[in-house]
Amino acid sequence: AALNGPGAEAILCPSARFMLTSTIVFNDVNQKLYTQGFPTDDTRAFIKVAHESVVEGINAGNQSGAELRNVIIDGSRPEYGTGLGGLIEWGGSATGQVVEYVKAYEPRGWSVLVVGEGPEPRCSDATIRYNELGPGGRAEYIFADGISLACRNSLVEHNVITDVTDGGIVIFQAPGSLIANNTIRSENRIMFYGISMVDYGPYDGDFRGTRVIGNTLEANGALMRHGIDMGVGVVCSPDAEIVEINYGAVVNDNVLKGDYMGYGFPIRGAKDWTAMGNIDLSNHLTPEVGNEMCFDSPVAPPDGFQLDAEQVAGEFQSEYQSVTFGTAGSMWPIQPIVSEECMGNLIGQDVLTAIRTQSSVPIWEALEATPQGPLLGRCVSVYEPPAFDTSADVMVVVEDCVPLCSNITLWNISEFATADTSNAKFIIQDFDVTCPGLPDSLAPDQKASCVINDYIAPGFQTLNWHGIPGNPASNWGITYPPEG
Repeated sequence: AALNGPGAEAILCPSARFMLTSTIVFNDVNQKLYTQGFPTDDTRAFIKVAHESVVEGINAGNQSGAELRNVIIDGSRPEYGTGLGGLIEWGGSATGQVVEYVKAYEPRGWSVLVVGEGPEPRCSDATIRYNELGPGGRAEYIFADGISLACRNSLVEHNVITDVTDGGIVIFQAPGSLIANNTIRSENRIMFYGISMVDYGPYDGDFRGTRVIGNTLEANGALMRHGIDMGVGVVCSPDAEIVEINYGAVVNDNVLKGDYMGYGFPIRGAKDWTAMGNIDLSNHLTPEVGNEMCFDSPVAPPDGFQLDAEQVAGEFQSEYQSVTFGTAGSMWPIQPIVSEECMGNLIGQDVLTAIRTQSSVPIWEALEATPQGPLLGRCVSVYEPPAFDTSADVMVVVEDCVPLCSNITLWNISEFATADTSNAKFIIQDFDVTCPGLPDSLAPDQKASCVINDYIAPGFQTLNWHGIPGNPASNWGITYPPEG
């Protein structure tokens, strides 16, 4: 589907429904697509990806003045699996593009909304505001951003981004841009970054004029590993490896909330950087891997204001402390589990047996030979922090056990508070599982264990995914059973 001619408009009727069997392409300047009357509720026109060949729902790359307003877009990843590209592809060699009052979710590719830099003359002056984006991606299967911004001098404001699994807003420098007053939430899916400022390309670390102001990040029900991540090195790595430095940004007056926050406002590998007036109202989850070390130095537990004093330069609020960082992926390891019944029904018992025994072709070839192979992520899930009716601090450890089970240990690490576990619910995405045998409460410093037998298969507690299913060039596959 395509608009034709400069200034062309596609005006959609309220409550109309459109099933996409090809990408909607903006092919000239100043074209527009919107719902008549500009509604902001569910009467916005509904656009749904409806064919396995479609990954990009709407593409306005390299078209200045493109406007997308007041529609709902469903990327249909649960139905059609994963692919390459963003659900909404904006940017390129263009100026003055707009996305407003759009609700979009479940991209098949790496982002809900991409505003790319493009070739010279690079993208500038995009406006992205009042949108509702997410959910997108699955933490154990494919990551997805809410907004992926590389367009210079852009305005990104008043968007609500929920349950995307990579970055709520990932800023690829986008020099001169203002990212303000957005709300980013992790409620049911683990999120890696609320706002990411860690990428060095495409502008060689140049964040000059980029301002991140007044945003709210809420880790309400699922782990947000990093609130606002700043600099190229907020991981465990030798100082000598930090040869590329991000520089020039201002990150002020942002707020963290929620009980499932990892690192808050970490900084490492940044110079000429400002971080002032930020507020931390969140609770920070303690990693479950014990005493993490980084090159013989103990890793500090995540907190709100942490930096590496040897690898930063700029103006920072007084709460900042110099620490050694760990690597979030290992500190909060994703622990996938699988429903073998689901897998068998989806890809066939013969293929499942080949995967488990590695008795025939390589795993990824076996899956790619199966039409439903790219949908395997439907059957795999991860543990998230369990829900308790409690005001106490409860640490959770998940370990393999024999045969075909997972052992869950709860430890009330509170000094005085008793943990009420009578209504404990273990959240595993898409699966309702129980862990029988827990006491109704845990006294301070008391531990208790239970065993989950549902949906457990050997090796899947450490299942590794590589690449993107459906894209042979990515050499994707899984390690099963786990190496080592």
